[in-house]
Amino acid sequence: MDPFLNCINSKLLLQNRMKIHIIQVNALLLYELRENLKQAKCLFSSQQTKMNLF
Repeated sequence: MDPFLNCINSKLLLQNRMKIHIIQVNALLLYELRENLKQAKCLFSSQQTKMNLF
């Protein structure tokens, strides 16, 4: 294969790997955010219940 094309191909592969990594990190952050929101919702619900009791 042409060395120039080989170089371009290698750079594109590296860029794609970096993009995939960023997507994986974003997916993990979104998952953690969703879990935090679930916990916050539970805390908020329990606070509302406590307030309603008094």
